[in-house]
Amino acid sequence: MLDRIEHGEWRAGDLFPTEAAIADAYGLSRNTVRQATSALERRGLLERYAGRGSFVRDPHFTYLLGWRTELDDEFTAQGIAPSVAILDCVETPATAADTRDLGVSLGSVVLRVRRLLQMGGTPAAILDHRMPREVAPPFSQRDLERIEIAEALIVAGVPVRHGSVLVSAGGADEQEAELLDIAPGTPVFRCERTLTLPDGRVAERDESVLRADRGRFRAEFMIPNSDAGGP
Repeated sequence: MLDRIEHGEWRAGDLFPTEAAIADAYGLSRNTVRQATSALERRGLLERYAGRGSFVRDPHFTYLLGWRTELDDEFTAQGIAPSVAILDCVETPATAADTRDLGVSLGSVVLRVRRLLQMGGTPAAILDHRMPREVAPPFSQRDLERIEIAEALIVAGVPVRHGSVLVSAGGADEQEAELLDIAPGTPVFRCERTLTLPDGRVAERDESVLRADRGRFRAEFMIPNSDAGGP
């Protein structure tokens, strides 16, 4: 059933077959079918309406580009239950790449945090954060489990003032594919974001890998008035 949704046989907005119809089609018990459809609901792929039946939801989650506040409510509004699993949290000597990306001296201490973002229990993105140790505050477990780790910087009083994001496309390598539960080479989005302090120093750099088959982006912007007399 999951394959039929993800390959577009059952599209967003379609009325999902009844439990009885699915049980007959697959030769399964109603109880087994009920467990399977409940799992699809938890993944955000089905939405049930009393008296009307279940309908297929869009399998994508929408990710806001630019400055992102805590995203739990935003994803919940999309009918998706997000969660974060911490893969690594270590202090390491700065590499040549860190000196380039973070503006720190070679060998200075860098905090690296790698996390796995899941949407309704489905792996959706690998989040890889790097911060100069002198800037990064002591993080609690709750801080590291936030979807948007930059919120913890703000709460800790780190005066983040500017950010930039670069999005590109590519294929998942073997390690990424294993974490995201996809085949190696499957298309993914790669997002590189840098947050800076008022004096221009880098506060945080993150490189995220998102499943292209589940994620999409939304950007908001202001349009300047064409003349002084505009509304």
